[in-house]
Amino acid sequence: MNKLVPFAAAAFAALAVFSSTVDYAKKPTRTVNPAATGYGAADVADVPVAVRLSESISGFSYSDFQVSDGGDLLFTDESGNALAHEIERWDENGESVVWVKMPAFGAGRKLYAYYGGAANAQNAATASSQITARLAPVADMVRASYENSLAWYLMGLFFTKENDVSNAEIAFREAGRICPAITPLAVAPAGGGQDVIVVYEENLIDMREPIKIPLPFGGTVWSVDFPIYSAPACPPSPIAVEVGGAVAASCIPVVNVQALAYRDLKDRVPGIATRNVTRAAVKIAAQQVANHVNTGNSYADLAIMLGVFAYNLTSTVITEADTRAWQTVPEHVHLGRFALPAGKNSITVRNARTGRACEIAVSPGGGTKIVWISDVRGFATATVLSVGAKGTSSWARIPSLL
Repeated sequence: MNKLVPFAAAAFAALAVFSSTVDYAKKPTRTVNPAATGYGAADVADVPVAVRLSESISGFSYSDFQVSDGGDLLFTDESGNALAHEIERWDENGESVVWVKMPAFGAGRKLYAYYGGAANAQNAATASSQITARLAPVADMVRASYENSLAWYLMGLFFTKENDVSNAEIAFREAGRICPAITPLAVAPAGGGQDVIVVYEENLIDMREPIKIPLPFGGTVWSVDFPIYSAPACPPSPIAVEVGGAVAASCIPVVNVQALAYRDLKDRVPGIATRNVTRAAVKIAAQQVANHVNTGNSYADLAIMLGVFAYNLTSTVITEADTRAWQTVPEHVHLGRFALPAGKNSITVRNARTGRACEIAVSPGGGTKIVWISDVRGFATATVLSVGAKGTSSWARIPSLL
């Protein structure tokens, strides 16, 4: 069961935090005198409240949290409505400050904090284990979600053009550590001619999808939404660059963006699972409050139950899986480098799997040419960038619709 701690509201000041742990079905009996904080007895709308947490409070312990940065901390009012909050400072060795927005602040107003709970921790661990197992075959193709060999390679190229040899070596070395096949492309081809680098973005990764995982909560089973990628690993297509009908270079896959996206979600799953499970627990707790409410005032009881009903309707959005992020990025990025012979001013980049060919005009001169192609499910665009020597880089962009 989650920790459920009632807080007395004190706007713009330290909250008096009551340490008693109460059952979901019970209502706290603590009240607050708003006049003590400069407010009268009448309600004031949309008041930010400073909640100060520390282990000097009897019964409060940071060890009860399941997320180290307070990510499983949620607040509700006495009707079970979720309240927006922002953590200003989280210090497990001292005092943490959390600002909570109370829609109404006045005499007798209370708010609750939900966090931790062994049962919820087990539920979060169960969900996390199932999701990470499904992501692992693709996610484990890369070591980290932020390792991008192309970014390091382009940094090395720009440092080279600026005659910054030391930083260029560092950047190219890092690119080669992530993708060893990229190392030979750090040096321009011998024999002269126009230096051309082709960057080919292939397809788009599939969007995240919501899945429901049934989990036990206090004798009942609820289905909780989580985000997932369901598509299997997509191998890169063979990409070739042709000049005059002959293959001038083969592009190599240097960034598996699909794997980076899967890895990013896999790394975030423990926190996502804990937050989603905690939100579900709060929703269930709010319902339990409504089921057992007895203030002695039938109108107050009805208001609380209607508030919980409204919260359950709106909390559907809160507990839905967040399927945003990584929606407009390619599955793979390929890289090739070659010398364009004198007198030739066009290249053809061909995807051997789809048979799609993109012909791009390349003007001579202007240093190294970067031909950047984005081929997305039958629609392709190309941009040609000119990168000259130090002091002469033009960055002239010539877009082409293919």
